[in-house]
Amino acid sequence: MRPAILFSLSLCACFERQVDCNDMAIVSVVVTVESSGSVPLDGLEVRYTSSGAASKRCDKQGGSWLCGYELAGDILIEASADCHGEVSETVVVPMGACHPEQQDLQLLMDPVDCTQEEIPGVVVTVSDEDGGPIADVAVGWVPADEDWTDFEPCEAYDDGWGCAWGQSGDIELEVTADGYAPWMDTVTVDEDCCGPVTEQVDVVLLLEG
Repeated sequence: MRPAILFSLSLCACFERQVDCNDMAIVSVVVTVESSGSVPLDGLEVRYTSSGAASKRCDKQGGSWLCGYELAGDILIEASADCHGEVSETVVVPMGACHPEQQDLQLLMDPVDCTQEEIPGVVVTVSDEDGGPIADVAVGWVPADEDWTDFEPCEAYDDGWGCAWGQSGDIELEVTADGYAPWMDTVTVDEDCCGPVTEQVDVVLLLEG
């Protein structure tokens, strides 16, 4: 009879065994991000949203982003970067015996599709005090602080003149016409992912004298 009793006690001990959980905080989603083009991922930011809570920034570690700790369920991952379209994906993170089962996610971001056509940094229109056209107008430009002996003439463009093609930064402009006082000014041309953001300048020339 004694061997049967020992077997019974051993069997009971097996059923009482429990999983030994630790207090380590497990990352829910590890994210890596790449560009599908050759454009650097400047200004890259990765965020996550879980269970309707407010969006939070993921922690950057080396070449990866750590999104959420001890979170299970549906987790929305969103990434944004300069000169790229935003991307997002929902990751389902299962709950294990003690901690969430960490998931890996790779996101691919497409660069903004820029036109290959060069555009003017500045477009100038010229009129008199009454808003009428002026004959024989000359429009020129140089990068700020450069010698005007090396000025570039602007080209006819739509109903005005296109200046500083493909250029950004501070641009000095000069507009002249017979019988009118010359006009000069400096314009700052911003730049986005695709090149200069064209500045529109409407010039009113005043009669001399």
